[in-house]
Amino acid sequence: MLNALKGELAAALGEPPAEPKPSKSAAPAMSPSSGKAKSAKGKSGAQAASKNEGKEVVVPLREVRAGRIEKVEAMRKAGMNPFEYKFQTTHTGAELAAQFAHLANGAEEAGSEVKLAGRVLTRRSFGKLMFFTCQDESGPFQLYVEKANLGPEAFEQLKVRAKCVSIWPGPPPV
Repeated sequence: MLNALKGELAAALGEPPAEPKPSKSAAPAMSPSSGKAKSAKGKSGAQAASKNEGKEVVVPLREVRAGRIEKVEAMRKAGMNPFEYKFQTTHTGAELAAQFAHLANGAEEAGSEVKLAGRVLTRRSFGKLMFFTCQDESGPFQLYVEKANLGPEAFEQLKVRAKCVSIWPGPPPV
């Protein structure tokens, strides 16, 4: 990664790129001219992916950045602050599990309001259901979200928003 940045800087300054030192890591090198990942054998990511049966996915850095900027702008247009400064939680994942351990699987306790914050590790969406595996300072926890309970608009917002941030700022959308 550092060699790729040095190569991009050299290209921007009109200097010839320095020869990269061999790396002991398995991470692919970046091409200074295109910003695309290259395999260890010097093939572009797209070429390497076809021979590795889809094991390597290459997305130009410019596309990744443009996609992130687009998501942030969409959130701002929807009246959300994508970079909240403060979020007050009511529980950690471990505290929540301990407090509601008496409930059977799928059971709910009416009138309970819970605010959790943490990093979204995985998101799986199945039409009207979503599963999140998250982690906070107390450890990992799983969330199960039903469209019927959350409402169609809030469910769609969560589906989009969960791809780019790890917390839902402000009051819950219920």
